[in-house]
Amino acid sequence: MTEKEKKNFWFRDDARVTMLTPPEAEIMRVVWDRSEPVTVREVYEAIREKRPVAYTTVMSVMNKLARKEVLVQDRSSAAYRYAAAVSDIEIA
Repeated sequence: MTEKEKKNFWFRDDARVTMLTPPEAEIMRVVWDRSEPVTVREVYEAIREKRPVAYTTVMSVMNKLARKEVLVQDRSSAAYRYAAAVSDIEIA
């Protein structure tokens, strides 16, 4: 297994297989560790404690995860809230 393969996570959703990039996996770990849906700001703050990251980068990656149907996006308030659409157990 190459270093790149070790850094990526795969999950199976019916017949579709999706790969999570290292930034996506890092964001998903924050989401999975929380019991409630999270905002971009909350994820940004959690990641920023470990390393420098731009807020807009976190927002872009979370939007991409929502488009991939890995995150569910709740648009009912000004600050969108995100919840995991797949569990960490579903990651292969």
